[in-house]
Amino acid sequence: MSHINIITFEGISEEPRAAIPDGYQGFDWVSYDPMSETYGGEVYAATGGRALTSGRYSVKGLGFRMKASDGGKFDVRSAVIAADGAGFAMDVTMVGQVSGTEVFRKLVNPLTDYGPGPTEVEICCSGVDEFVFIGSAIESFDVDNIKVAVGAPGAPRGLAAE
Repeated sequence: MSHINIITFEGISEEPRAAIPDGYQGFDWVSYDPMSETYGGEVYAATGGRALTSGRYSVKGLGFRMKASDGGKFDVRSAVIAADGAGFAMDVTMVGQVSGTEVFRKLVNPLTDYGPGPTEVEICCSGVDEFVFIGSAIESFDVDNIKVAVGAPGAPRGLAAE
């Protein structure tokens, strides 16, 4: 039986640009940039003062990957995505992999798939052991509230339940 959990990036550190530690919420994280504050960055200003989500932190970068710490499989259901620059139209590509082989790809565009501010994007990727978010430009983007389904044998543990 799987459970849907939300990864919020809260409680890692009081420092606004702290790295996400391996094992956080049952995943290992590789990012080009460290974690960022949603209330203090460009997303907050670009969206007219709206926070990305109700929490203080999100992942910010040119791209990042998440992999189950124990090597188990998981599903990625959705995530809140926002481009950093005001009026900057950036595609974000999401790729699911199993043992290094791509099994899922979805490209979202702010003009058609998500609005100028933070938007929850449906992903619907199942049974992967690695998931990657990749930006289309040199501008950063933010991701928060990643909904994952875990619970199969070997799946990550310790996630905050929805």
